[in-house]
Amino acid sequence: MSLLTKDCSSPYSGEMITLKFGRTSKNYQVPIGLIKNFSWAPEQVKDSRRPWFGYGSISMPDIAEDIGHVLVHYLHTGTYQILLEDKENCTDYRTYNLKVALEVLFAAQKCEMGELQELAKSKIKDTAESMKILDVVRRVDSVLQKQNNSEINESRVWLYRFLSSRIRLDFGGNLTLPTCIMLLEQPNDKELFRRLAIYLLHMLYCQQDLPEGESGEINMETVSPRVTVTSMTRIN
Repeated sequence: MSLLTKDCSSPYSGEMITLKFGRTSKNYQVPIGLIKNFSWAPEQVKDSRRPWFGYGSISMPDIAEDIGHVLVHYLHTGTYQILLEDKENCTDYRTYNLKVALEVLFAAQKCEMGELQELAKSKIKDTAESMKILDVVRRVDSVLQKQNNSEINESRVWLYRFLSSRIRLDFGGNLTLPTCIMLLEQPNDKELFRRLAIYLLHMLYCQQDLPEGESGEINMETVSPRVTVTSMTRIN
């Protein structure tokens, strides 16, 4: 994170505020200078007014404790770091690493940390590269189920695009119906299932009916909310 600042004092000094993460309200102390420019910062922090009772705390119960660590570490250093103790206790480091990166992606968007979102995207792509596509879909689905399905936000759209690219890379023009069925057995998130089903059906249709060299490729993020699986052209 390379940002120029015109502040007369260091953002690392001065008064502290407590950020509380997860169900256990894990406490992290952060200088107010590191959060004062975010819209979610309290008004007294934004204008540096010092209340007699202190700055109190900000509670984020929907962001897990380990994800909170990643956010706070980024605020201090501009880098991406997960907890070492969790890595050591994890039997499947790749799966855990992907899970954390996916959750950081959404948490960073919520907390308006755009550069941390980009770091999470890079970590997702690097980690998923050595994993089977079924495992990737399963892990993406588990994180999407925790998110609000009523809105298609930036992070969801990026994940749809990411899965589209990964499926094209893995199967190209050799997608089969049994493979489609295996992929569709993974998601429980309704919107992911709908988009994945339409995308896979479209890929099969293009393989069968388009002349060689032509492409009718779509991406999962471009699927209209009005399109359903039953409205797609039937594959013979």
